Amino acid sequence: MSSNDFLISRSVLLANHVLSGEPVAMQKLQPHAGRCMELRFDLPQGLAQSPLSRFLPKPEPLRLSISRAGLLEWTPTAEVALTVTLGVPSLAQAWDMLRHRNRPPMQIEGDAHLAEAVSWVAQNVRWDVAHDVSQWFGTPVAAGVSMVRSRVEQSVARWRQGRSA
Repeated sequence: MSSNDFLISRSVLLANHVLSGEPVAMQKLQPHAGRCMELRFDLPQGLAQSPLSRFLPKPEPLRLSISRAGLLEWTPTAEVALTVTLGVPSLAQAWDMLRHRNRPPMQIEGDAHLAEAVSWVAQNVRWDVAHDVSQWFGTPVAAGVSMVRSRVEQSVARWRQGRSA
C-alpha cells in the first residue's frame, strides 16, 4: 500500500466516522447504494502557480461509491454518476472556514437525485471534534483543547489586526 493509498483510506474512514454520527445523512445516501461520485480538487490560483506546486502536485480525482449502509467506499475504477468539484481554500481561508464551520466552495454535476443527497449531506453534516475528543480522552482534555483553540483564534485575530494597521 502506497502512502497515498494509506492517506486516502484513512480519509474515507474519517468521512465515514462523521457520516455515521448523522443517521439522517446515511438514510439520504442509502437509496443511491452502488452509485459512484468523483471528487475533484480545484487548487487556489496562487498555489497552482507557486514554486510549491513542484512539491505538491495537484491531487488526483477520488472516486467514492455509496455502500448499502449509506457510507463511502473508495472505488478507483467505478463508473461515475456524479462529479463534485471542491474548491481548495488557501491556508487563511481554510482557517476561517474551520472556525466558522463553513464548507469549501463546491460544484456538483450529474444525476439530480444523487446531487440533491450529496448537497444535503455537505450542507448539514459537520464533524463535532470536541465531542470526539471528550469521548476518546474525557471531558477535561476536551475542555483543554477548546481553551487552546480559543486562544489560537484570539492570537490570530490580534495578528491580523496588527498586519492591517
